[in-house]
Amino acid sequence: MNILKSDIFINMLVSASNNLENRKEEINRLNVFPVPDGDTGTNMSLTFSKATKEICDMQDSTVAEIAAKLSSASLRGARGNSGVILSQFIRGISKGFNEKDEINLEVLANAFSSGTESAYRAVMKPTEGTILTVMRGLSDAAMEGYNGCETVADFFKMIIENGNKVLAYTPELLPKLKQAGVVDSGGMGLMVIMEGMLHYLENNEIMPLMDVKEQPAEDSAAGQYIEEITFGYCTEYIIVKEHRGAENLKDKLKQIGDCVVVVEDEEIVKVHVHTDDPDKAIGFGLKIGSLINIKIDNMRHENEELKKKEEERLKKEKTKYGFVSVAAGDGFKSIYEELGIKGIISGGQSMNPSTDDILKKAKEVNAETVFVFPNNKNIILAAEQAKDLFEGELIVIPTTSMAQVFPVMMVYDENLSKEELSDAFSEILSTVKCGQITYAVRDSMVNDIEIKEGDIMQLVNDKVVAVSPSVDEGIIETVKKIADEDTEIITLYAGEDISDEALNQVVAKLEELYPACDITPYRGEQPIYYYIVSAE
Repeated sequence: MNILKSDIFINMLVSASNNLENRKEEINRLNVFPVPDGDTGTNMSLTFSKATKEICDMQDSTVAEIAAKLSSASLRGARGNSGVILSQFIRGISKGFNEKDEINLEVLANAFSSGTESAYRAVMKPTEGTILTVMRGLSDAAMEGYNGCETVADFFKMIIENGNKVLAYTPELLPKLKQAGVVDSGGMGLMVIMEGMLHYLENNEIMPLMDVKEQPAEDSAAGQYIEEITFGYCTEYIIVKEHRGAENLKDKLKQIGDCVVVVEDEEIVKVHVHTDDPDKAIGFGLKIGSLINIKIDNMRHENEELKKKEEERLKKEKTKYGFVSVAAGDGFKSIYEELGIKGIISGGQSMNPSTDDILKKAKEVNAETVFVFPNNKNIILAAEQAKDLFEGELIVIPTTSMAQVFPVMMVYDENLSKEELSDAFSEILSTVKCGQITYAVRDSMVNDIEIKEGDIMQLVNDKVVAVSPSVDEGIIETVKKIADEDTEIITLYAGEDISDEALNQVVAKLEELYPACDITPYRGEQPIYYYIVSAE
């Protein structure tokens, strides 16, 4: 088979998604940086699995249509830098499939090339030795070797062989990988995806998911309209059993709708289903017995009414400027609320929010111009991607620490233009120095510093600068590294593991060391970081 078919493509993607989920912890362990974070394997798996869930029922669609849906879903679901780059790779492949009647090996090769170009364009300063290099290894092999392949399976075997060679070479291109003795984690994640696809092609079976866990339900609120309704009528009724039981009723209802609930006892059967064919749903019930409490709601009509009300409300309440900020810790969230930030996204180092999370929150703040503070270097790309997808004006201020938001918001003036505000925020951002105290989650070698799991680490502007014997000594030494003779303000944010007594002792020591500075402590209550500190 040298033509990629829709049903095969879907199964390849699901197989790849399962393989990535199965091996995400293996990929996470390759991360050089020993700080507990939203690791590469986790971010790539969340991004890819969200996208594949949306294409599972598209067997009747073309490969190009499936790829377009996959691209749209991955762009919105992208988490972390690795997830964003992966989504851009998928986007480029989708463009390569666009308007093609059939996906032969030549089209497939050109699509891989398009995917690599799209991924490189998404990164302002591409670094070799990363997932980008591995993508280029795949696309180069695809363009050079597709003529020598007879089947799609041959094609994937050929590009995977070259991709793994490039992956093995990444430590020679990136010194920090060589120092740590690992290959690039993002590149490994990409190869795991490719190998999952090949598994289906070679075995005609989807890679089984080894450890299925319940995903947390997404937050929802009554009275909110839904962007898209699959089935229009919410149909409910109770069957008083007369003829037989309801053994096959659920399966029949699933064929005509979703959200099926069938609860049976000795005398009655309670039924709920969303469908476009309520009369057929009722007909199924009548074959079992008489019906009572029949209720049919037109969800599309109700949804349109809710949508109109929401649009009217937003139009009335729209403000000139709005702010969205990622935050971890109840203390930081309270601080941000007092600063006038209405759009607060829970997340940060341990869980990077997706592009869609940022988009939804930006929409909720309902402003003509929305400023976004990512507060983590691994969230900036997702925020930039949200900027491209947002229907309005969205400006990303590239904060990498939650401590930077306070001084940035101190210069906020509603009377300034959006360009003036953006410049003012950026200027302040360039003058604020930040430090953190945290613990190592793995053995590593970073910046020629040997680190053991559990060590207390000093970070300055996201770089590991030293290991400390204790948290208290670590925070004092970190402040010494970011404060100088020009420093006027030192702001300290205590994490959830720091007692008030310990915080007061640190503040007293800093006041002794820096008598001319304004030392301000806050309860940030952030996880992972014992202290976050800024110097201005």
